[in-house]
Amino acid sequence: MNIELISSHEGIAAGDRVTYEIRGLEPREGGIYIVHWIIEPPGRLTPTGEDVGLVGDDIYSVFSAEESAGPARATFEVEEPGPPVAVTVDVRYRTQQFSLREAPEAHRAVGGKSEAAHRLLAITPGPSGGGASAGSRAAAAASAPSARTPVPVTMQRAAIDPTATQALWTMIRQSTNALSFQNYQAFMEQVLCGDTTGSGSFLPDQLSLKPGRAGRQLPWRLPFPGVQPYRQLKAATEVFVMLNCGVPFDQFMESPGTLDPFLSPTQQWSDARLDFDAEIEDEGRRYGRDVRAADIQQAWQQLLGQADTAASLPRRVRTILYLALVRNNLPDVQVVSQNRNGLDLSAQAVQELNRGATTCLGILQEKLANPCFVELIWSYWQEEAGLVQTMNAITWRFQNRRGASEQDPLASLEIDPLRPLNNFLWGYIQDEEHRLTVVRRAYEYAHHYGLTLLGKAVPEIRGADNRSHFIESLHNLLHLCSIFYKEDDDTTVVADGFPLLNALKEVHLLLTQGAANQYGDLPWTARLEMLMQQWLLARPEFREFLPRRIMVDYPEDWMSSVETMKTMQGWPSASVLHFRDLAVFGEQIVLSIRFQAWPSVIEAQDAANWARYWRPEIQGYIYAYRAVTGVDVTERPDATAPSLLLRQRMQQSLPTARTALARPRPVAQLPMPSRLEERSGR
Repeated sequence: MNIELISSHEGIAAGDRVTYEIRGLEPREGGIYIVHWIIEPPGRLTPTGEDVGLVGDDIYSVFSAEESAGPARATFEVEEPGPPVAVTVDVRYRTQQFSLREAPEAHRAVGGKSEAAHRLLAITPGPSGGGASAGSRAAAAASAPSARTPVPVTMQRAAIDPTATQALWTMIRQSTNALSFQNYQAFMEQVLCGDTTGSGSFLPDQLSLKPGRAGRQLPWRLPFPGVQPYRQLKAATEVFVMLNCGVPFDQFMESPGTLDPFLSPTQQWSDARLDFDAEIEDEGRRYGRDVRAADIQQAWQQLLGQADTAASLPRRVRTILYLALVRNNLPDVQVVSQNRNGLDLSAQAVQELNRGATTCLGILQEKLANPCFVELIWSYWQEEAGLVQTMNAITWRFQNRRGASEQDPLASLEIDPLRPLNNFLWGYIQDEEHRLTVVRRAYEYAHHYGLTLLGKAVPEIRGADNRSHFIESLHNLLHLCSIFYKEDDDTTVVADGFPLLNALKEVHLLLTQGAANQYGDLPWTARLEMLMQQWLLARPEFREFLPRRIMVDYPEDWMSSVETMKTMQGWPSASVLHFRDLAVFGEQIVLSIRFQAWPSVIEAQDAANWARYWRPEIQGYIYAYRAVTGVDVTERPDATAPSLLLRQRMQQSLPTARTALARPRPVAQLPMPSRLEERSGR
């Protein structure tokens, strides 16, 4: 829409009244045109009239879009003499009715910007001082084309149209943040150690784990060896993940009781809990506009409404579009629940429930309405960081076994039986047969993402169905993101989101093809085990035989133990901090691709908003990957397996590491005094 800004004056002086008319507005059947007036310098013109006025620090006006409404005009007064004035209008259309007070928010919420500009010259008042004379106005009009005074020009980023899928990304980010180690550590300190610094109970009443002083009365706190402490650790870890791995879709952004929306129970209790207002502000930056909790909830309900129309679901079962389309692949299978309350079931189904056959047939309702947002790629990067190897080295030495090297880096490992860590490690070793082996994880890494592990403990992997093209597709997407960010930051270019959309579809298809067999249970189990390993390595007792650099501010306590072990064992690689970033950011990126129905999206705006929302995580992942592997995907989408790149970098730095760890040569022994006398002839 091409518009033109027409003024009643070519020049102005103090006391004048100038009227502007916006021509070229397309007549519509309904709705309102919102006009943002930009006056340079500010305060030079004062709006008058009912349809134009100051809203905060900005000037807005609203005009009916109907053809019978008449011309769009606004009048301003010039109160004081001053420099020339540059006037710019930003016009946008909205279908809903609203008041002038609501104009700024309505203006930011819609796209389709049309701009026009005009310049007013400054005229010196006539002899009477009551305004400009006719001669001065004529002179100003004659000199208007040759005016050389600089005109201020501002350039703004292209308008960002809101999409309902932004609410899904909010849920994913909040769910993954709730599973952070800081939140887990605060939870475990309360449950296992009886820490009473928290602000109240956060566990459901039906759970047997009780926080506070009750923790000191648990039966495993008895002075005899056993595995009860480790069993308690394992049970508490599972409870933590159950509470935080996902938010029920029908309760997202609601505020039960005193809890803030989309904060998990442990986040709400913990001293490290998130500030709700700060989170809303952060979401607004990611959305590209000011948002409120009600706006996110409205977008979420719109997203659930898309799923309701796409699938036939039982009453009170709400899910997202991707899972609704998956449910359509099994139209002849009934959706059942372990809890019969709230579902319309047949008499036969109720009878089966009473007999305890709830989970034998049908689709579990919980898988649709409350999926767990956990990705195995988090475990892969933690394993590459050396987390599992560090724990294996400690438990091996705890059993009084010597390592393969001539020198024992853990020779000083002596854990006394007076402190809890001794018993935790005893239970951890006793439970070894119930943990995932590195071989099982390696096969699943290859099945999900085509990622491989290289090492003495990993045999040749011959998977039945590997995603060998996943790394290439993911790195191509990250490469396109880096190009998109450069274009999006350039205010003279409207960044194209279609390349991103096509790349997102490709990665989504590869991810969903691997979501079978062990997809649901193995990532969950691996997360539980590695969280326990992190908690054990964060225990203060490890400082005695794993000395750490006190001045290094690692964000998580366990990282110092892993970094020290890598140095002592001579495992040269990048800092564990970069591997941790790859794990956290990689999980959030992959989840946002997996759980959105990208093949059904045809608008490039969804892909552009995805890249804008996840920009901190995407750029953080790109940098961490370069720091770890030496490959910069912003230059080219490299498809080499990360494990091969890590081995190459390790082999390049291995001689240096061996030299640093080698035993120093003894100083040559001086001859005895008697031999000195013989040599001197005495």
